[in-house]
Amino acid sequence: MRKKVYYGIIFIVFLATIFLGGYFYFNEGNSPNGPQNQNESNPTIPFKDGSEKDNRIIQNSDLSRLFPDVICRIKETDENIIALTFDDGPDDNYTPKILEHLKNENVKATFFITGVRAQEFPKVLKRIADEGHVIGSHGFQHQKFSNLDSIQIKQDLEKNHDLIEKHTNVKSKLFRPPYGDLDPETVSLIEKEGYKVILWSIDSLDWRSISEKEILDNILADVLPGSVILMHSAGDVKQDLTGSVESVPILIKELKEKDYSFVTIPELFGLEAYYSH
Repeated sequence: MRKKVYYGIIFIVFLATIFLGGYFYFNEGNSPNGPQNQNESNPTIPFKDGSEKDNRIIQNSDLSRLFPDVICRIKETDENIIALTFDDGPDDNYTPKILEHLKNENVKATFFITGVRAQEFPKVLKRIADEGHVIGSHGFQHQKFSNLDSIQIKQDLEKNHDLIEKHTNVKSKLFRPPYGDLDPETVSLIEKEGYKVILWSIDSLDWRSISEKEILDNILADVLPGSVILMHSAGDVKQDLTGSVESVPILIKELKEKDYSFVTIPELFGLEAYYSH
């Protein structure tokens, strides 16, 4: 009788152990639905369509192979030449400071212009062109083109094209999609509108409002002959691009010390920058 009671107690303890173990297992963040720890921090707020970096890797690796005559991402070359590119401008804060650094270092870059900002700061847009930098289009509204229909895409391209021409007297043949967001149908449509699509091979990640050192590390770790470097010359109210501005002269000096020369996108890929009038 005692032996039955003894084994009964052991069985009850065994069941309790399984129950409690399962309870703590799932409540320590191991449920089938993922971690439940609400205090765990995320280093960046996730975007609806995934991070910009993840989206850009997909675009760069796949679409460049599908459209080799339309999409330019990196130039295969033995020459130590690289291209600096700046998106999302102009503004009256970061863009003029970047322009000043480029002038001091005697470097020409390629600026991809967003219409909604250019119409607010036309004098800065004109300054970019007047100082010898190449102008490209970055869309008027900075929308994901894969979410637009063909008519909306064409309207956005034309509106930005006309605005740039109005203030700079140039008609650009270069287009960079906002967020690097593309699909095959969109690439075909952009090609029909007369543009070359310019992507990048190195993302500085400066849009994350990171420090000068982090930006330099991101670029210098991956730089190769023929690289296209993505940076930003303007941002929204939540973005601090101080690191971008401060990194520019240091980046130029360090790359010059490594015997790199800076060229514009048309010079790198042998393209025509503008339509003739």
